[in-house]
Amino acid sequence: MGFTLAYLLTLLLGQDSWAEKLRSCFEVPRRHARHGTRRILSVLSMALYLLSDPARGARARDRLAKILLQLTLGRGVTLPPVFPP
Repeated sequence: MGFTLAYLLTLLLGQDSWAEKLRSCFEVPRRHARHGTRRILSVLSMALYLLSDPARGARARDRLAKILLQLTLGRGVTLPPVFPP
């Protein structure tokens, strides 16, 4: 159960608004859209890249702690729309 919770928290970090702003630093978009998107990286990959990046790792851990605090306090987290524009 602990691994499942860690996985879900990592997914929440990967779809955080801060992670979406940094997507262009880690991703080279596809030439042609596939399944309606040109994105290559999943939210899990984005989170793992952010956590392992020496320049952004500390901030990523801070964002992860903030997400965990919000969930602990029962406030929930803001999720992006299912089909972003």
